Amino acid sequence: MTREWPHPIIDRAMDIAELKAAGIRIVSVNEHIHVVQGLSRGRSPFSNSILVLDKRKVLIDTGCGASIIEKLLSLVRFDLVLNTHSHPDHTGGNWIVRERGEARIVVPEDCVDTIGCMEKLSVRMMGTALAELWKTEYLPITGYRDFTPDGTYGDGAEFELGAIKLVAVHTPGHLRDHYGFFEPASGTMIGGDIDLSPFGPWYGNAESSIDAFQSSVARLLDMPISTYISGHARPVHEPYLRR
Repeated sequence: MTREWPHPIIDRAMDIAELKAAGIRIVSVNEHIHVVQGLSRGRSPFSNSILVLDKRKVLIDTGCGASIIEKLLSLVRFDLVLNTHSHPDHTGGNWIVRERGEARIVVPEDCVDTIGCMEKLSVRMMGTALAELWKTEYLPITGYRDFTPDGTYGDGAEFELGAIKLVAVHTPGHLRDHYGFFEPASGTMIGGDIDLSPFGPWYGNAESSIDAFQSSVARLLDMPISTYISGHARPVHEPYLRR
């Protein structure tokens, strides 16, 4: 299913040099896809964000830090924000985007009732016993505040951006609502928290599943991926992906 949004197409090509001049650290994968390094080098409680520049401008995940989000919004008029999953180190800047009132925020359909609500998200992630501690001690570090999504997506949803498109790929295991985004033309996979680190992204909370995570990795291995971008590290290219 293709999801559309009512914002006008912007024809002006964004100048990556201008973003870098503003102090934003960027690694360009190709002319359309760029990795914005988050605070703390993109490590939790922050993440990297992915900037997709085409006729429509997209930001995938907003956990790079409030100061970086503010700079991005001052230089890029986004049409769309996509979240890979509900963890606040990937959604922490959504409220800033919402205050600007320009981009639509589209989130996974699986847990739409909790992703933007601090109270519900805390209980979902930590249970009732630890929810208040998580809410008061951890969430402020990420910058997370309540926000209201504009829409949802599910497995196989396609976002036509102009020359390229993004296809949503459901990859549960880390969380129930964990997704990646595949760009077929370049074989680029934006993989969220399947992050290729030695520690691994499975944290053992009530929603995590080793079996589901292994199935998600197997699904990705069957795809024609030539470049992999995770939420917390630099892009990895073939032939190093499958070692």
